Amino acid sequence: MLYSCVNDEVALQKNNEDIVDFVDPNVVKTPEDIRKANSIIEVTRVLRKIYKDRQVVEEVNAAIATGYYEDETVLLKDLLNPSTSPIYEFQSFKDRSVEKGFKPGSFKTNFEKELGISNSPYARTEDLYYYDNGVSIYFPYSEDTQYSTYPVTVVQGTVESDRASAQHPLCDDLNATTLAYCNQTVMVNDDYASINPTHIVGNGGTLSNNTSSTSCSGSFKLHYGYIKFPYGYQYDKLISFTGDGGGSEMRFFVARTTQSNTTVTSSWGLETEVYVTRKSIKNTNWISVWSGVFAYIGGAWPANNTNLAFCVYEKDHSNPPSIYFTGTLTSKDVYGNVFSNIYSIEAKSKNPIISNNVRERLWFLNQYNSLSNSPPYIQGYEPQFSSGDNNLVITYPISCVQ
Repeated sequence: MLYSCVNDEVALQKNNEDIVDFVDPNVVKTPEDIRKANSIIEVTRVLRKIYKDRQVVEEVNAAIATGYYEDETVLLKDLLNPSTSPIYEFQSFKDRSVEKGFKPGSFKTNFEKELGISNSPYARTEDLYYYDNGVSIYFPYSEDTQYSTYPVTVVQGTVESDRASAQHPLCDDLNATTLAYCNQTVMVNDDYASINPTHIVGNGGTLSNNTSSTSCSGSFKLHYGYIKFPYGYQYDKLISFTGDGGGSEMRFFVARTTQSNTTVTSSWGLETEVYVTRKSIKNTNWISVWSGVFAYIGGAWPANNTNLAFCVYEKDHSNPPSIYFTGTLTSKDVYGNVFSNIYSIEAKSKNPIISNNVRERLWFLNQYNSLSNSPPYIQGYEPQFSSGDNNLVITYPISCVQ
């Protein structure tokens, strides 16, 4: 049954985490939200049907594994347009097709057959919507479960939560043996998804940014080295209707005074972007960033800049509120006069500011002088300091260009 504006009062009194395929009216509010929710509901239903064909599952997994989209995700429109989607030209996708024995386009064939649609010139307008929309399939913990032959649990992403109740995957391929499972549900959370293949149908996907780090120029260049989440804190929900769920979309930028000492400039808008999977966060793994910070420590960094503000936030896309990085930076002129400049930089996030730390230029140089010959520093794991909320550790090594 598709969601409508009339809510079941009895259902609203229940815990939404105990209701299979619950649509949260606190999340799905507007007519556009309802349209998106109905698409998610319908796609979820279809996937549960067509996933009994293992070729379909393998095609979806292979598309996600290309990394064309960040955070273990693929958009439905790519799977329904295999002749034009760049994903199907990836060599890794072609290799996996041979390895797993699936025929590219199996998803499209089965999906269209189950839903009774096509993208022919004579197709209905409402049918064409599926071929160019933002419906996504998110595969958390894919690294651990992508080779499992256990049926995929398909979760309807119409809530904002770290857990949701879903139809038992053995009920999807209905027969005399599996019929009993149709009276059972599974509670999907991080622990469940880390050992059972799970696909979450939701909204939105971000193209992967695979550009290489900027090469060093100048005497000493500061880098974001590695990051990790020491307490496994997840900034986004596992299951999301708004498209802000899954792994964490970390954004890093810096602010510094201009050479005139009168204003503050920042790299906001040119942030370093890092997409971190839920598995990496949960397991407190080090994640490689290795991107140049928008400043030089020596040579190209003006001598009158005495400190930098290091700003970190988690990016959200669905009408996030404004957050403001504020503080004071100091600088000196050629006569030694000290100037103070107040900064206030706006960003958008549903989470509070993660870090807004001000560090002295000399601190980084001192770290380099004392640690540069040590293996951890050479490898990029030093020096470390914690974010303002203590849920993130960041390393800032300096590279030396002779």
